[in-house]
Amino acid sequence: MREKRTTLKDVAKEAKVSVMSVSKALNNKEGVSPETRQYILDIAQRLNYYPNMVAKNLRLDKTNTLGVVVSDCSEMVTAKVLRGIADGAAEEDYNIITINTDGDSTREHMAIELFLNKCVDGILMVAPTLSHSKDMEWMNTLNIPMAVLMRDSAHLSVDSVLNNNLRGGFEIAESLIKRGCRSFKFLSLTSVSQIGISRLEGARLAFEKHGLVFDSDRIRYCRPYIPQAETAMQAWIDEAGVDFDALICACDVIAIGAINVLLRHGVRVPEDVAVSGYDDIELAEYLRVPLTTMRQPFYEIGRKGVGILLERIKTPMLPTQHILLDSALVERESSGR
Repeated sequence: MREKRTTLKDVAKEAKVSVMSVSKALNNKEGVSPETRQYILDIAQRLNYYPNMVAKNLRLDKTNTLGVVVSDCSEMVTAKVLRGIADGAAEEDYNIITINTDGDSTREHMAIELFLNKCVDGILMVAPTLSHSKDMEWMNTLNIPMAVLMRDSAHLSVDSVLNNNLRGGFEIAESLIKRGCRSFKFLSLTSVSQIGISRLEGARLAFEKHGLVFDSDRIRYCRPYIPQAETAMQAWIDEAGVDFDALICACDVIAIGAINVLLRHGVRVPEDVAVSGYDDIELAEYLRVPLTTMRQPFYEIGRKGVGILLERIKTPMLPTQHILLDSALVERESSGR
């Protein structure tokens, strides 16, 4: 059977002093002699006394804790964002509690409600899936500082930090156009993905700049996992063969799956088809064909997210901030560097 938690009264009883004296000794306040303070501290340690931070935080109306809702903490890109969040929070003496939701909007609701009940000072949402109008209305009514990372949150009226996906999509497409590619196909994220839509729009603008026709029929969608990318690429080849000289993928893991299928069909990358990804995950430069990609500032997104959330906590009436951080083009062998 679990023993009862040691209280101030227990320490006071053992030390044969008042609860007030114990409180002063533990909080290093005046009113007790140095000898008595040390005596009380020794007893508190022997009894495994830990302060009740919940009660203390309720009195102060502050917990110095941030809640982090993560859509998928197993993704390689998310780990870097979380590292940025952890480092940024630690520098400001904040703790973080993380809940993984596996991209389930119902679990996102539950995570937010749990954090509200735990009285965290603010909530960071990393790549959330909440998108329906009812979700937006609900989140806009929450009386707690929030920030969204890696997604555009203008429709939620909360602060956000994300990569400039429009510009990134433009730069990766233009780099392939300048290398002489003219027949493109795209493996994008799901058709409702904000990220996928923005990167495709960036590519369309690059086509427009260089006088090329952007054909929406040459876009296929899949989830950001290697097996799904392999299935989508195989189906496309079965239907139309390899009738393109450039393949732009919405993320690196999709590009990895696509390249696997192309190589199995004897297609040379980049001699026959140039391939690009997006994110610059750590594996990208170590693949059989090192991958051309856009390097996202994941760590900086995490740190900046903590920064604007703490600003919101300190000054609730600040104007809403939507911060775009640029990515960097990394050209490797898959595009014929």
